[in-house]
Amino acid sequence: MGGLAWLGPAEVSGMAGDPPALFQQQLMEHSAFIAYLYGAVFVVGFILLVGFTLWIQTHPISWAEPVQRLLRRPWTVRDVAVVVTPLLVIQAGFVIGYAVYAPPEDFPADRLERVVTAIQGVLFHVAGLVLVIFLARKKGVGWAEGFGAPGRRVAGSVLAGGLALLGVMPLIIAYNVSAQLLMHWWDVTPQVQDVTRIISGASGVWAKAYFFVLAVVVAPVVEEVLFRGMLLPALARLVGVRPALVVVAVLFALVHGLYLPSAIIFFILSIAFSLAYIHRGTLVTPVVMHAAFNALTMIVLLRM
Repeated sequence: MGGLAWLGPAEVSGMAGDPPALFQQQLMEHSAFIAYLYGAVFVVGFILLVGFTLWIQTHPISWAEPVQRLLRRPWTVRDVAVVVTPLLVIQAGFVIGYAVYAPPEDFPADRLERVVTAIQGVLFHVAGLVLVIFLARKKGVGWAEGFGAPGRRVAGSVLAGGLALLGVMPLIIAYNVSAQLLMHWWDVTPQVQDVTRIISGASGVWAKAYFFVLAVVVAPVVEEVLFRGMLLPALARLVGVRPALVVVAVLFALVHGLYLPSAIIFFILSIAFSLAYIHRGTLVTPVVMHAAFNALTMIVLLRM
């Protein structure tokens, strides 16, 4: 499939492709809704960001203990490879299979894309979760030891995730608007990613519900377990926390597509997710941030 996303429909990302005229038209028809939605998010997020900036002037954050807690996580680079290698094999199988499979002539191409994306997405994420559970049991590692347990702070961790995502969104929105203006100035046509188009074309309640659950529930859990839960502490012990933050962010951006304007957004998000994980000491917070970001995008796509 041209543009099959590395991690399924998470963040509705994949390889870049030319936007069909229908998608462009739908985007324009819903431009007012998109502007109101992200405008409101920007305003609320900006207020939170300013408030947080003022608050830390008198309440500086101590990173010493959170960093040590991160370094005590039991995961190694070898553990990450044990999980990721089978997932890459699954992904390669889908890419090769789609390239050589010849569907019936009367089978609509857009429907085939949605079916393949749906199957690939659920298999990839379910396989990832199963591999992590298997590895954790083999190592005798529980959730609390491996990824941090919020304990009685579940509500606080969830709230922190929502507020943190809102605080990051003004940076994301400001960058995105600036990038769009620069591309317009340089007469560069923005590219629409294939999975974005595929999901926006989903019809029927069940198809939309499936993609929403996969993007907002399943993908954030699996991807945060892999990137923040396992890869970040493994690399932090190997090269240091700051280089690990950058490496994880680059990898997170690359697996969500090679289109540079989108990759920068995922790089920023990854840094925010990682800092939230280190500070809070539980994966709940970045999972909520990830899910909230995906939910905003899915609300727009499924409305189209």
